This record gives sequence, structure tokens and C-alpha cells, in this order.
Amino acid sequence: MLTRVCMSSSSHSFSGRFQRGFQLGSRFHCSSRQRCGCVSLLFGLLVFSLFSVISFGSSPGAEDLSHPSHVSASSPASSQLPRGMDSSSPSISALYDAARKSDKLSCDEHVSVKTIPYSRINDDFCDCLDGSDEPGTSACTKGTFFCRNRGYHSAKIFKSRVNDLVCDCCDGSDEWQHPTLCPNTCAEAGASFRKEVADKAARYAAGNAARLGALASVLQTKNGWKAEISTIQTQEAEKHKIVADLRARKEAAEKVEAEAEAARKLQDESAALRRAAEKMANEDMSADQYLKWCEEGGEERKQHCLAEAEAAAEEKQEQGGGATGAATPPPADATTETTAAVAQETEQREETEAERGQRIARQWTRSSEAAGDADAAAAAVEDEGDKLLRENGELDENAPAGEQQKESVRLNTELTTAERDVQSLHDKKEQLNKKLEYNYGEDDALVSMVGRCVESDAQTKGGASYKYRVCPFDRSEQDSLSLGKFAEVSYAEDGASATMKFTGGAKCWNGPERSMTATLVCGSTDRMTSVDEPSVCEYTSVVETPMMCTNSLVARAKEEHEELEKSAKPEHSDELK
Repeated sequence: MLTRVCMSSSSHSFSGRFQRGFQLGSRFHCSSRQRCGCVSLLFGLLVFSLFSVISFGSSPGAEDLSHPSHVSASSPASSQLPRGMDSSSPSISALYDAARKSDKLSCDEHVSVKTIPYSRINDDFCDCLDGSDEPGTSACTKGTFFCRNRGYHSAKIFKSRVNDLVCDCCDGSDEWQHPTLCPNTCAEAGASFRKEVADKAARYAAGNAARLGALASVLQTKNGWKAEISTIQTQEAEKHKIVADLRARKEAAEKVEAEAEAARKLQDESAALRRAAEKMANEDMSADQYLKWCEEGGEERKQHCLAEAEAAAEEKQEQGGGATGAATPPPADATTETTAAVAQETEQREETEAERGQRIARQWTRSSEAAGDADAAAAAVEDEGDKLLRENGELDENAPAGEQQKESVRLNTELTTAERDVQSLHDKKEQLNKKLEYNYGEDDALVSMVGRCVESDAQTKGGASYKYRVCPFDRSEQDSLSLGKFAEVSYAEDGASATMKFTGGAKCWNGPERSMTATLVCGSTDRMTSVDEPSVCEYTSVVETPMMCTNSLVARAKEEHEELEKSAKPEHSDELK
């Protein structure tokens, strides 16, 4: 049977943790009519016992010196700082140092300032909303636990991971309730890491030396591009003159050839008319055949036949003979009706077939003389054209008959070639102008990578082997397959890397156009260290190059290495283990 203990809350004053435990227990108070609730007292004793175990058994604030890890965090005389606080931060170190000296800690400054005794730091009870009173326990959810990890790099972990039986800090400080659980592996990890950092610093230094050597030619390269642009501009001006001259000569040749062609057609037609007249005279062609011949000869022949019919009619009228009711010659602009008119006129004449043939023959004989004059005129035009071409040195008189190429065709070929040369010069000039506009990073160092490519080792994918290639400011390829043309470049704020994007590559089957994003970092030589395809036909790669080994980057690597070496040396601890 439990003995009921009666007491008045006003008659006794509990101190320390029992008082805090009783205050928590009094929340479960009995009715005011009862002298005191035994439940409140029992709960207070339970909480007091719990706090006693925590505070005097394993609390980082307890004065149990049986284990070197258990040193009082509340003793003003102690020169040590609380476990789990960020000793790398001067402001935080100053805060706890002041609290240690004054035996008071001020917290919750952003809400309402609260002051607690220094002894309550790391007592596994969260007094402050900001969690600053429990840097080394999991009592407060806010804030982080600081792993000093001497000899290796420090780290911060969530407070919930403290004493969770998992080793998060290489020095084992997060499992201080289980001192044998986590051996200190910082020395081994630190040695390995320091070697990596030392190798990196040496690699950066070697790359920086190569970079400095390449910088000497950067200005020369850019000046070379400018000089090349100037030369191209001169060549462009000369080519434009050649193009203008060839175009003028081509147009002149086309005009001469057109006139010569017209003369040749006239000559051929005259010859055809003469032959027809001769056939009529020899009675090899009837009048009907002649009319059909006129009809099928095209517009020029119809007009010629009409003119001959008119001449025949006029001659007959002058002689006062011929059949009555002869047809009046049709107008000069007649076309198809011309032949019909000639046929009607012929049928109305009272003459035999032989007489009609002889008359037409006489007419063609006279017209042949005129045709001869037309031939002479055509020959004169053609001779004049040849003379013009000969004076320009554009007529090959030694070429076999029928093989002479039209001069306009030859000039057109030369003109096309000259215009293609002008376009090529223009495109080359534009490419050089773009080169001058690109951002080549600090000291224009990446200028030295223009015109060079960095290739990966053979990469096996899906049973096939590929090699990837990145040509800065130009293109990217997978073997001979395009992964895109250079699109843009950007640089990290600290200058440690550059990102180049290549787009518009060969289209992926049932997917997008291939692309490549290459990240350039510092290295002693040009080499592609990795290639990946995080999305379908979208590739990424990492390229090392000395051109990214800036002076500031090398200085940071050296400083990091020296700091690690310094931290690896044994020092007196200024914080609780």
C-alpha cells in the first residue's frame, strides 16, 4: 500500500531538477478540495529520478570524471566549450565563452531574450526555442551538431542523429553516450583526403604552369584573326569587282548571241523559202502542198507567204490580167486566216496548175534575191558578234565546228564560281568575327582551345563502343555522329569551371535532337574524365584542361592543403570530447 504523502506546494521549495520535475508533475494536479494529489507527487519524483540519471549519469553537463568524455559543461572554472557547438565560428565561440564566464546564457534573441544558467547547457532538456542550450544533445530539434573531426574536415549533422547508435562523425563525437561504439577514424580518412588534396594542388599547379605558357600566344592568336579578317575584306572587294565584270560581259554576250540567233533563224527561213520556190518551179510541189507548207511553218512563214501572195496580186493588177473577182490580200496581222485567203485567191484564178506553179516560182525567184540580202544581213550581224567576242578574247576560233561553247554559258560558269567564292569569304569572315566576340574566360585563356578537340577513351554502351569528342567553341561528336554545334558558354562565379552547351545535333530516333553539355575544370592535361547520358540523347561530360587552372584556383587549393596539414597536427582540445 502506497503511503500518501501530503504537502503544500507553498510549504516546501524544491531546487534544481526536482523542482522542475515537480512543476511538470503539478500539471497533473488533483481537485482543489484535495489536500494534495498523490499523482502529482509521484510524477514529480519520477521526473526527478529521470533527470538525476541523465544529469548525474551520462549528461555532458555532469561532473562525472570517471570518463574523459564526461566533463562538466556548467563549471565556470572550465576552459572548455560545450560539446557540439561550432568551434569553427568565432561568433559562436565568443557567445559560449562569455556565457561560461558569466555563468549565464542568453538565447531566443529573435523572439524574446531568455537567460538560463550555464549549467543547463547540454542537460538534455530544451530550454531555448533556438536550441542553443543543447548543441551536443538531441533534446532540441533546431540547430545542428558540429563534428570537429580533427585531422579531417569538420561536418554538421542533424541533432536527431546524436546518440542514435550510428557513427556519423569520424571522431565518434556524435555517439558520446556509447564511447566504444565509434572509433576515431579521422586520422586515416584525413590522411587519404590530404593526399587527394595534395595531388589536386600539384595537378592544379602543373596546369597553371601550362596555362601561363599558353597565355603568351593568346593575344597573338586574336591579332591573327583580326589580320585574317582584314585580308578577307580585301579579297572580298576584289571578288566583287570580278563578279560585276563577269556579269556585264555575260549580259553583253547574251545580247550578241540573241541577235546572232535571230539572224540565223532568218537565214534558215530564207533558205527554206528558196528551196520551196525551187520545188514549185520544178513542179515538185503543188500549190496545195505549198499552202500546207505555209500553214505548218509557224507565224513567220505565214507572214512571208502572205507577203508573197500580196506581191503576186499587185503584179497581176499591174499587168492588167488575171481572173476577175480576185481576192483582196488579207491584212498584215492575219494569222491562220492568211493561208485560207491565199488558198481562196488561188482557186479563183483562171490558170492551170502549171501556170500557177510557174508564177509562184518567178515570185520566189525574185524573193530569193531579197532573201539573199537577208542572209547577208544575218551574216553581217553574226560576223559583228564574232568580232566583238574576238576582241574580248572570248572566241575560241581553233575549236572544232559545232563544239564552240556559247560564250554566255562559259561566262555564267565563271560568274557562278566567283559568286560562290564571295559567299565563302563572307562566311569565313563571319566565323572569325564570332570568334572575336566569344567569352573565353579569365585572361582569354580558352582561346588556346579553339581549333582543338578533347576525346574520351572508348565508352561501352549496349554492347557497342563509342568515343566522344568535344571541340570547344565548335562542335561535339559521338564517333562521326553530331552531338551538336557550339551554342553558348557560361562560367562559375568562382571561376572554377566553365559550362559549354552544344545543340542541334543529329536527331535521335523517336526523340529530340542530340545535345552535349560539357563542364570544363582544371587539370594538368586536356582529357575527358567522364561521359554520361542522364536523359535520352542528352549527354554530359567533364573535361579537364590546364586553361581552367587560374591563379586564384591554385591559391585556394594550396591553402586548403596547408590548412589540412595544420589541422592534422595534435593540439590541445578547446571543446568537450
